[in-house]
Amino acid sequence: MKDILGKNQKIADIEALRGIGLLLVVSYPFFERFLQLFIPGHEPSHFLGMDQWGLAGVAIFLLISGYFLVPAYSIDSMSYLKKRIVRLFPLYFMSICIIFLVTHIWPFPRTVTFTQFMLNIPLLNGFIGMPYVDEVHWYLTALVSGILVFSCIIQLPGKYRHVAYWGWLAILLGLHYLNPSLNYFHLLKNGLYGLIGGNSAPVLIIGASLADIHGQSRDILGYITLLPVALGTKFVLETFPLAQLMVISGAVVLLVVSLHHLCIIFRMKWLIGLGTISYLVYLIHQNIWFRNTTFLYR
Repeated sequence: MKDILGKNQKIADIEALRGIGLLLVVSYPFFERFLQLFIPGHEPSHFLGMDQWGLAGVAIFLLISGYFLVPAYSIDSMSYLKKRIVRLFPLYFMSICIIFLVTHIWPFPRTVTFTQFMLNIPLLNGFIGMPYVDEVHWYLTALVSGILVFSCIIQLPGKYRHVAYWGWLAILLGLHYLNPSLNYFHLLKNGLYGLIGGNSAPVLIIGASLADIHGQSRDILGYITLLPVALGTKFVLETFPLAQLMVISGAVVLLVVSLHHLCIIFRMKWLIGLGTISYLVYLIHQNIWFRNTTFLYR
């Protein structure tokens, strides 16, 4: 009974963390991003770190997704793929249908054609360079890539999983620095890079490593040493300011705190409730906020 209660509390804490991520993600476009779009010369606001809210929220979502990429029990690759991808699809399909209709009823700066919409349905567009129905859906491309890679990793014995993570990071860095002269090979390199998670993969790996550490893996030291290396890889792949690396590190700390039930904030029912609807709201929030912001601006 104690184990069951502990598991339920862990899920509740993670849902609350998702709720925090959702607040950060939806607040960023309303207070910051759309000001950049509508007000010429608007500089990013550093008040309360507002210019980093979106990054922090997405980092939280990616870390949690990486954590749950690790299966809690033995499962074959095909069952793993079906379970993970089928879970994503219903709300995703509903959201792109709503967004496609809304963006064609009211004028929006970013719309897609019907052909592009059809390529969005099976989540192929992100892998072949076609526009998203909503730009925030790049997250789904990253997550599906992570699921595909993990369907192979889970076939390895648990004690070798961290070795696979190291290999994953090494391949990412190798592709990042590879600069083929022929256009054909350049396209092939970009396709493979996206297929293994691209710039989002290190954050997924950190989340997965935390899952293995939390699951009392026998080689905890191997996973712990992997964490700063994955953060460093993320820094190299995107070459972003050090401040953004600190934001992602902060998101890692929040996930660790939630896993160990160390903060009473994660007991708040309204945050847990937000977490339960975070996936749907994330999928549709950008264009909804865009519509509301343009209305208020006028």
